[in-house]
Amino acid sequence: MRRRLGPASQLDAWPGVSIIVPSRNGREHLGRLVDGLRDATDYPEFELIAVDNGSDDETIGWLGTVTDISVRHVANAENVSYSHANTQVAELGAHPTLLFLNNDVQQFERGWLRELVASHVLGAHTITGATLLHTERTRRSADGRLVQHRAIRLYRTPAGIAPSLPALPSRGPIRSAPWTACSPATTGARIARSRPGSRRRAGRRS
Repeated sequence: MRRRLGPASQLDAWPGVSIIVPSRNGREHLGRLVDGLRDATDYPEFELIAVDNGSDDETIGWLGTVTDISVRHVANAENVSYSHANTQVAELGAHPTLLFLNNDVQQFERGWLRELVASHVLGAHTITGATLLHTERTRRSADGRLVQHRAIRLYRTPAGIAPSLPALPSRGPIRSAPWTACSPATTGARIARSRPGSRRRAGRRS
C-alpha cells in the first residue's frame, strides 16, 4: 500500500501528536485502535486521550490497563455529542498537533501518521484529512481497498474556512473520483489540526 500511495513527505522534526478519541461502549473498537497504535504506527511521539461517554462495557477499567503507550481518559456521566467530546478535551492535549480520530479506525500501514502530519505541516493547512479506505470489495476495487477520501484540506481565509480538493493521479486502486465536490467541511474519521502558533516550532522539508 505504501508503494501505491507513494513516499510520504519528510520533516526535520516531527511534532508530537495528541490523538483524541470519543467513545461510548466502544471497548472492542478501542482495543483494535490501541493495537494499531502499538503495532502499526511508526511515529516518534504521540498520546491517546479517550473521551468515554457514559459507557457500561468496562471501557474505563480496561483503559487503565494500557501501559505500553501514553493513554489518558476523561469520563463523562452521559453521552455527549461527538463535537462536544472533542472540544471538551482539546485543551488537555500535551502536543502541538491534535488528531481527532474515530474509535473504529484501523491502521494497516505504519507510515499513516507520518504522512498525515507531514502533509498538514508542509501544506500549512488549518485542517487536514487523512487517506481513508473502505475494506469491502467492490467492482472498482478488486483488492478490497476503496478510497473513501484523500487530500481533503481546509484553509483559513479572510472570508472564513475554505476547502481545497485537488485532482489526484491514479495509482492502482488509489485514484481520483470522477467528480470533485467543494464545501467547507471534512469528514471527521481522521483529521488533524495544529494549535494556534504551533507551526513555528515544527521543522519542515519536502
